[in-house]
Amino acid sequence: NIVNESRFKLDEIKEKIKKFVPNPSISEAQNILDSENFVVISGAPGVGKTTLAEMIIYSYVANSEYEFFNISENIQDAYSVYNLDPNVKQIFYYDDFLGETHLTKNEGSSLITFINRINKSKNKKLILTTREYILQQSKLLHEKIEKFDFKKCIIDLKNYTKKIKADILYSHLYFSELPQEYIDNLLTEHRYFSII
Repeated sequence: NIVNESRFKLDEIKEKIKKFVPNPSISEAQNILDSENFVVISGAPGVGKTTLAEMIIYSYVANSEYEFFNISENIQDAYSVYNLDPNVKQIFYYDDFLGETHLTKNEGSSLITFINRINKSKNKKLILTTREYILQQSKLLHEKIEKFDFKKCIIDLKNYTKKIKADILYSHLYFSELPQEYIDNLLTEHRYFSII
């Protein structure tokens, strides 16, 4: 199940590549992942955490021999597919690892154990995403999570320049299936400025 779900997820990621517009967070998250082998991408809802994570994942899968695993249920899924051979390259992705809208997962010690294992490995990577307020809530409720040093890349909309926002809008419109009349309407009187 995990292998097939991961393959399907990778197909979805490939579809998104053409729409992706790089922003300053990608190099920050990549640097943390390169040095620590894991990174937590956090921020407000809808700010682009998942997209950023997926683009980094694809760079590891496309440019090297990393095998990708999407962890959707709980950290035990990651344990079940972790290859103990240190020469096998694997990258794990756990989206909304603490829950989607509020703290719903209680994986404290097993999650920290897995992250520590990844941190010490040579050929394993782990990308986690969460909403910043859920991570803070989790630290208040779970002692092991509170004490753990999560290596974070916080995405902040303030770092998105108008140029980046314009590129994102252009990319989404260019690859959309919107009727031309809708797009023409956005161009009338420069209405796209208010969206940007």
